Amino acid sequence: MLPGGIPSHDTLSDVLGRINRKAFAAWVGTALPHLAGEQVALDGKTLRGSRDGEAGAVHVMSAFATRARWVLAQEAVADKSNEITAIPELLGCLELAGAVVSSDAMGCQKNIARQIVNQGADYVLALKDNHPQLCQDVTLWLDSELDQNRLPVHVTVEKDHGRIETRRYAFSANLAWLDAQPQWKGLKALGVVESTREIKGKTSTERRYFLCSFADLERFARTVRDHWRIENSQHWVLWTCSLAKTPTVAVKIIRPRIWL
Repeated sequence: MLPGGIPSHDTLSDVLGRINRKAFAAWVGTALPHLAGEQVALDGKTLRGSRDGEAGAVHVMSAFATRARWVLAQEAVADKSNEITAIPELLGCLELAGAVVSSDAMGCQKNIARQIVNQGADYVLALKDNHPQLCQDVTLWLDSELDQNRLPVHVTVEKDHGRIETRRYAFSANLAWLDAQPQWKGLKALGVVESTREIKGKTSTERRYFLCSFADLERFARTVRDHWRIENSQHWVLWTCSLAKTPTVAVKIIRPRIWL
């Protein structure tokens, strides 16, 4: 218990805003000296309640170490579409050698894949209709291969609060047919995740598709699953802060440079 009680949001904001960046970076370097073996999840979040201000909604793009549960770098952007320009800046703040970077479809860009590989890391990028032809080609290929049992599959089953979710992770390193392969630096495999949910007797199934710079099925499955730790461990905190009308506390988190 704090003798004077819990500080107000203004006090917390002032303290965070006065932290010396060099001192903080040195502390981070001691606690997390390198990112080799870490997964860095990239994702954005619009702070709930921030639309009430004159400046409009606050949208924050974050790089999050899923295993260490550290916010490595963070950038406030005008809106979700600006994530594409914010991601290279975030990645440029980090020494990524040996890490794996995961992102939703917004981060599935050729220049971002190239930057990740150039910085010595691997990637798993979600593929959606922002690349319509590539998405169509990959979807048709993986669906056909999966439905005919021609792909290795890793299966997980989770039960929670009356819900049963079965995930089938499948992988193909056969890229000889893919005309777009040379355009994506480091691309070595295509992945698909089929999620089947059973809730109160009702069943739903969806498939998600990914570009991957390595050919290891279990690593792929682990990376896709762990990407959502940014929602549970970091975005939930931002959401809670925004409910308290304190978006500045989240936005003022220092952006350290992690080095080897």
